[in-house]
Amino acid sequence: MSQHQPSLDFRSVRSRKALAIPPGFPHPRRMGGTKLFKAVYGGVSRTTWSKWKATGKIPPPDKQIGALSFWREQTIWRTVTGETSSETGNIVAFRGGDVTVVFRAGAPELTETERTAIATATGQVRFFLCSWSDTPFPPDGHPLQNYPADSIAWAIDRSTLVEPRLLDCTPSRDAEELVAQLLATDADADDEDHRVSFTMMTLTPFDPRKLVAQRRERAPADMPE
Repeated sequence: MSQHQPSLDFRSVRSRKALAIPPGFPHPRRMGGTKLFKAVYGGVSRTTWSKWKATGKIPPPDKQIGALSFWREQTIWRTVTGETSSETGNIVAFRGGDVTVVFRAGAPELTETERTAIATATGQVRFFLCSWSDTPFPPDGHPLQNYPADSIAWAIDRSTLVEPRLLDCTPSRDAEELVAQLLATDADADDEDHRVSFTMMTLTPFDPRKLVAQRRERAPADMPE
């Protein structure tokens, strides 16, 4: 997959093709055609598109109606980013200029394409680390050993608010519903003045006096070296 990885500039995607990319992309139950596929790539010429189809870079359509081809939005996203399919994989959900990233056990590190898309987002960026009580981890290792540690460190480095929060409901196994649950919890937090935040979610009640949120005016990643 890596040899087919395109060079993307998601700022270009937003400025020139934003209207072609629907809110909530990639939606697990929606499909899109050639126009959407090209928009996610940032704009592709007819010649390049034909070449990519001929060489197998573009996968066969999930649905064909006459001369029209359609792919699941998740198929499009995975093709562009190189992301593998996994029920326990990270969730990277875009809605307008906002981005929600959910780190889950057993997930791979964020790809460079995903990091670029997140770093250039113009709206709120919400990182969530979902460490549920039933999350498996090696008995002799750290509880976060099965998580994408480098990506988590990268996310924390970009955040001006790092805090723990309790999810007071059963986490959904559906990616879209889980994102909605997490954002609802975030909406109750006092974090509107933080464009980028990192929240460690738990199902176990805790004493907030013992776990203090870290607030800072500037994220380490934004500070001059």
